[in-house]
Amino acid sequence: MTKRKHESDTDDEAREVGVASDQAYSATKRTKTAFSKHGRFWALDGNVILMFGSVAFRVHRSRFSTESIWFKKLFERSAGQEELLDDDEMNILDVGVEEVDGIDVYYLDGISNMEDFEALLSAMDDAIHYPDNPPSFLTLAAIFRAATTFKCWKFKNFAQQRLFDLFPNNLRKLTRAAVPHAEAAVVLGRGYELPSILKRAYYEILRTAPQTDPAPDRFAEWEEVDFVRLGETQKHLAAAWSRLLTPSFKVCPGPPCAVTQRNAAISILCNALFIAFLKYPLDPIGGLLELASAQWMARGFCQRCANNHSTTFGMKADELWENLDTWLEIDT
Repeated sequence: MTKRKHESDTDDEAREVGVASDQAYSATKRTKTAFSKHGRFWALDGNVILMFGSVAFRVHRSRFSTESIWFKKLFERSAGQEELLDDDEMNILDVGVEEVDGIDVYYLDGISNMEDFEALLSAMDDAIHYPDNPPSFLTLAAIFRAATTFKCWKFKNFAQQRLFDLFPNNLRKLTRAAVPHAEAAVVLGRGYELPSILKRAYYEILRTAPQTDPAPDRFAEWEEVDFVRLGETQKHLAAAWSRLLTPSFKVCPGPPCAVTQRNAAISILCNALFIAFLKYPLDPIGGLLELASAQWMARGFCQRCANNHSTTFGMKADELWENLDTWLEIDT
């Protein structure tokens, strides 16, 4: 990795550069405007300037050409090469460019969010530290968005896998631990075709009690259809708990077993279900998983009946988890 020299924040004084013309890749005389050097990403030996609004990033062309297909094509077209563009690269044509003091300046407004771009650059420099200091969901989401836009596949794959780890699609990885930013994960999953994180993100919201003082912007980017899906799914989950709390079973023919005494069996089973309901009132899947792993023989059931309870509750959890795809309209 190329070592970058950075100037201190106190040196971030505005200097004069030209404003990009409406015609991409033109270098005509322009009205001057001021910009500020980025506090971290301003390499003194950089040979390209990337502009987001009035903030300038001075970076190395070769590094970006290596990491990003998008930037590689941008730079090659700027140099006069006729690179064929894919549909998701056509925004390259919207980038303004000019030469200032012998350095190409590219104007990336409208191409990417600057904060996302900063997260991507930080990942390029800091990824070696991530095993000891894993990035948060918000940082991973920013890296993923920018890496998708600029076709930095290595960093996109890294962020995507970490997002899958945070919001796993595998029921056996469901734990009671709360996963923050589930609302934002829904927006990311829908907007960037990441269906694998949607179910776990939605379910985190479904199983969490409503906050008495919720953040006002938690659902700011949600669409109306997301609220409809959530409401309908809540009804299905409530109905599932209702059915579970009225169990039916056959009398066990082989004593000694609690099920040979019907009233005793009903009492034991209903008590276990009621405790699970109190513990997981909004989380029937979590309740079912706990019931599936319960020590039923210690409660008086024979081996066969204990296995039957564990299998039945496990299958019901699997069924509900699979049904979430339908209720939430998740394309798997």
